[in-house]
Amino acid sequence: MDVSKTLKMLMLDRNVKQVDIAGKFKGMSKHSFNNLLRRNDFKLSDVIEIAGLLDYDVKLQFVDNNSKKKIEVE
Repeated sequence: MDVSKTLKMLMLDRNVKQVDIAGKFKGMSKHSFNNLLRRNDFKLSDVIEIAGLLDYDVKLQFVDNNSKKKIEVE
């Protein structure tokens, strides 16, 4: 699942509208926030901030393509 779809799913889960997040996220307008979601080109720090506004944490992990070993970032 891509990041935009995941963020939209989280907003639905919390019953939060895009306009509510947009204003809290860098003071964006709903239109600008919608464009950000449509582009689906996020900085990791932006994903973490938006998730935080929705009261979610983000966990990052690296997965070795050969051994499938997973290393979580603390």
